[in-house]
Amino acid sequence: MLRRGRQADRHGDDGRSAGASWRREEECGVMVNLDTARKLFRYDREAGKLYWKERGPEFQSDDAKRRTWNTRWAGKEAGSIRQGYRVCEVFGRPMKIHRIIWFLEKGCWPDVIDHIDGDGLNNRIDNLRDVSQAENMRNAARPNDNTSGRVGVSRLHRTDHWGDCWQAYINVRGKRIALGLFKSFEHACLAREDAERQYGYHANHGRAAA
Repeated sequence: MLRRGRQADRHGDDGRSAGASWRREEECGVMVNLDTARKLFRYDREAGKLYWKERGPEFQSDDAKRRTWNTRWAGKEAGSIRQGYRVCEVFGRPMKIHRIIWFLEKGCWPDVIDHIDGDGLNNRIDNLRDVSQAENMRNAARPNDNTSGRVGVSRLHRTDHWGDCWQAYINVRGKRIALGLFKSFEHACLAREDAERQYGYHANHGRAAA
């Protein structure tokens, strides 16, 4: 049985206590403190990859089983790709690799990890940021069903004096805000870009899906 270890002993960049973040992860059924994580994994910052370390008797008291595990896994990249992210099992619990990397580097569990460039397999620390779910949604790829080529801009066919035109809009805290009707696609895009800056959207938002 995995026992609760001591809490991580430092704070993340956002000032939240590592202990509080550790407890939040514990509520998800994963009890791994910073000391344990550093014994389990080695992080290659340049490659953005996580590797299993050789396990000692504190993780497996049976010598034969420990040798078998180390022969099979020690030194190898941790996890496998599931739904666009790399995931491994820690004491029987699935965990996303990018969350473990953040914990190792920052000393606290993140809220939501945003891959800045949109590549869920690029786990270099400078490509990761700890954000809220709302912030994460402001750095999303363009939906596959988008037909205009620009998120938040769509074609309208009206029967009034506007005729065929373009509408621009943006979603903020779950509500759609209309940005206006425009005769040209370019002007609608400019209105959308201004709104994205105003409401804190990431510059990569609306990129083509990988």
